[in-house]
Amino acid sequence: MKQITVARRNPSVDTSTKTIRERARLINSTRKVVSRSKSDTRQVQRELKLLRPQDRSAILQPYLPDVPDIGGLILKTNIGLSWNGLRKLRRWLRNWKIKLRSEHRDRDEASKLKNSLSAQKLPFQFLVKGPNREQSREIRLAPCVAVKDLKIAVINRLECLEREEQLYWHNGVIPANEIWLKIDGDKGGGTVKTVFQICNTVAINSVENTII
Repeated sequence: MKQITVARRNPSVDTSTKTIRERARLINSTRKVVSRSKSDTRQVQRELKLLRPQDRSAILQPYLPDVPDIGGLILKTNIGLSWNGLRKLRRWLRNWKIKLRSEHRDRDEASKLKNSLSAQKLPFQFLVKGPNREQSREIRLAPCVAVKDLKIAVINRLECLEREEQLYWHNGVIPANEIWLKIDGDKGGGTVKTVFQICNTVAINSVENTII
């Protein structure tokens, strides 16, 4: 094994970024010699386990996802989890230092969302294909869900974007004292959806910015 001489005596916490970068390259080259591999994930994993838990958490923290407050409900809805399933997922994520807000707060939020919606069966027109591929139209009842108060729904969305610092005025294209709202419609998958999007965001047409 090659001999390594470290000339600098100052600890890394007191040195420049350049020095830390040089030391990191030195450690990486030494690891390749010791592990006899150019890339050995198992070796790095073992080194991480040798660290103190607080040091390991400090190293991994910048790479952990930033989960919004409503992240638990988003996971529950998109993955199709029960409350018990979300509870298990919350415990698993906690092992990786990823924290979701409490189930109590999620249930309160879900209750508020439920109370803000109205659901009923309404008559809609449907296209029906016959045995010989002829088409006809019929009227039948189908479930319809809508927000009770669109203004409150928009304000709630704006407050969420403001908390997460995601509001954006597109370098003055949108006046500083205005909020632009876009209303869209989508038909497909056997349903018709009316959605709104806040234009004061970086990615206006993203799925995350589309509220049904």
